[in-house]
Amino acid sequence: MPIKNPPLMESILFENPLALGITLIGLAVVLRLVAAHRRHWHLKAAVLLAILAGTAVIGLGVAVTTDRERLLERTEQLIKATAPLDLSTVKSLLHPNVTLRGPDGALWLRASEIQRQLDRVIEQFGIDTHKIPNIGVEVSSNQSGRSLFDLRTKLNVSGVPISTVWELVWSKDPDGQWRVAEAHWLKFQEQAPTRGIWHH
Repeated sequence: MPIKNPPLMESILFENPLALGITLIGLAVVLRLVAAHRRHWHLKAAVLLAILAGTAVIGLGVAVTTDRERLLERTEQLIKATAPLDLSTVKSLLHPNVTLRGPDGALWLRASEIQRQLDRVIEQFGIDTHKIPNIGVEVSSNQSGRSLFDLRTKLNVSGVPISTVWELVWSKDPDGQWRVAEAHWLKFQEQAPTRGIWHH
């Protein structure tokens, strides 16, 4: 399922406020030039309001971090923590009952099995680098969200890039932290992966 775009006003005000803020300040400059040749109090008031509004929009964007921005940051943090493996960081980003699922949603691994397999695979193959060509994040409620991303992974053993696609389902804990509840492996080298592929 494609990732939905965030609400327009949320995106403009909190995630990308610079364009609106600069536009409002630019409008203030134009109005100031016009007001310099005319003695209309309402033009001077409009200049002040435009400056205040532009400054407020930019300040609001800096001060407020949306859940979508937090999920994007957490997703990138999790990916980074696997190359090289930082197990303590990975654990902190996973729900205690996290599961790995296939492209059809079928259960593949439970939490304890994920850790064992992750340790084994990384020890056997090693991850050199990751690149993220595409990433999208969606918050569906105050307590849940998901991220969808492509990975280009270079392994230490071969140096050959591997292409995968993942969907992470996130839940917000009572402490306010977002953690992965489900990881869905959607594609491996442009094909649907099969259970146990990590044993090959």
